[in-house]
Amino acid sequence: MTDRQAATRRRLADSDALQARLWATTMAAVAARRDDVASSFLQSMNTTIDLAAMCKAARLAHVPARAFVILMIYVAISAATLGHISGGGRRGSTAILMVLLATAFTLILDIDASNRGGVAESQEPMRDLKAVIAAGTVTPGQ
Repeated sequence: MTDRQAATRRRLADSDALQARLWATTMAAVAARRDDVASSFLQSMNTTIDLAAMCKAARLAHVPARAFVILMIYVAISAATLGHISGGGRRGSTAILMVLLATAFTLILDIDASNRGGVAESQEPMRDLKAVIAAGTVTPGQ
């Protein structure tokens, strides 16, 4: 396991621990109350934890190695077919098609690397939420 993977696992474990604390605190806060406010609060916390689980699952999901092997075979067969069909007379169009295939393959690799690639998931909304919570400026309906 690389340092980056270990750091990701640690952050996910920290997130799990924070969610457990949030849930325990929520349950303690609504234990004595059986009204609409408690029900709404419990539902919102449940939704928050469900969304966190979906984010975690998406972060841990990767394109299987078999898919990359199939894509490489596809690119190789495409290159051979284009080379055979063009016969040397259409090198420009053949080169363009090969560049497009290579670009598609590179994009798939980049998307699979959710935090390392050029296509990265923005954490700005979470930073904004953290700042709002820290400032204590959350108002109902926001």
